[in-house]
Amino acid sequence: MKWPRRILWIVAIVLLLGVLITGCGGQATPTMEPRTVQFLIYELPAGLLAPYRRLAEEFHVAHPELSVEVKAASGSAGLRSALDTGTDVVLSWSWALNEMGELRPLDPFLETEPSGFLQDYLPAALDAVHYQGQIIALPADLDVLVLYFNKDLFDQALIPYPAPGWTWNDFVTLAQSVTQPLANGAIQYGFYPSDALPAYLPFVAQEMAALWGDDLLSPQALRLDSEPVVRAIQWYTDLVLVHRVMPTPAEVQRQTTDPIALGRAPMWLGWMSERGGRLSTIEWKFRWGAIPLPQGSTDRTISIMATYAIPFSSSQPENAWRWIRFLADHFEQNSGLPARQSLLRDPKLRQSLGEEQAEMFLQAVRKGILASPTPQFEIYAAALDQAVRDILERGQPVEEALRNAQRRAEAAGG
Repeated sequence: MKWPRRILWIVAIVLLLGVLITGCGGQATPTMEPRTVQFLIYELPAGLLAPYRRLAEEFHVAHPELSVEVKAASGSAGLRSALDTGTDVVLSWSWALNEMGELRPLDPFLETEPSGFLQDYLPAALDAVHYQGQIIALPADLDVLVLYFNKDLFDQALIPYPAPGWTWNDFVTLAQSVTQPLANGAIQYGFYPSDALPAYLPFVAQEMAALWGDDLLSPQALRLDSEPVVRAIQWYTDLVLVHRVMPTPAEVQRQTTDPIALGRAPMWLGWMSERGGRLSTIEWKFRWGAIPLPQGSTDRTISIMATYAIPFSSSQPENAWRWIRFLADHFEQNSGLPARQSLLRDPKLRQSLGEEQAEMFLQAVRKGILASPTPQFEIYAAALDQAVRDILERGQPVEEALRNAQRRAEAAGG
């Protein structure tokens, strides 16, 4: 059969194009779609999505064969749904690790890292992710409880700012100095509890740490009616009942606005990550400072930690580790502070925190008792919370309220 000349020309052109595309004697290389690492942010502030997405773009540039999908979830149902659909890496608070089911130990990946990699982590942070002799997560983000103060209000009252090394007595004196009546008949209290956590808890922790190390957070040995707890709760409730420098629970409930965000609170407790109103819908429009908590028997504070973990259900653990390892070299995604000591020394971190506050935050995180509210701890926390309400709202004596709290904790299985 004789082919028309036009057909022969078309065939020749197609063959020539094929040679040009594949090269001399080569084969065409198919374009591979990058594999996607599913990264879940669980029960952490939504504001973390943006920095992690920026890092995911940087990671893809460095590893074109991989991409990262960043998503968020809250609640056990949201976590379970994400795990069922193939999540490879989870960022969560450390106490949420037991909600994820079986986790892939990271030791095989860590064995390929330089020997100094793990040694670069703060020891307390690394200890917290050991389970049955293996490392089940990598420390990611440390948040620490500090005491904030409003510089404008202190300046208006011509009162010096709180200074490092201050004591509970110093705190009371300062709080009394900035407590005053307002023109509308209300009171500007010197100290406001915040919703960071029960405001009495860090002061209890300071007293417990003086006797039993960190057993406050391993509550098998905790007795709510013990002398250190009595001492801390007596001091805390006296802020309301004796010194009148803190609003009563009823006054807090009646508040229709946030005195902290509006610049009407001289002093308050808060997490380092809250600085400047970063986690609030209202930016702090006043000049603020931060300082370690006033000292009781110790100068400890409370910290919490977020971690990276690989669920055992991940279909690509090696790629999941590559993403985690990439994140471990960065601090800009942290709402608090990185857990690596080399990153804590990074001048860019100090600049981002502000030189005035950087050293204070770094000192505070090294003194933090790492909190991990286990179900058993929740039993003690609920009993203690009821005791504080009984003292402040019903006038119950401190020792009686704490004896009742201890009985409630024991009855609940504590």
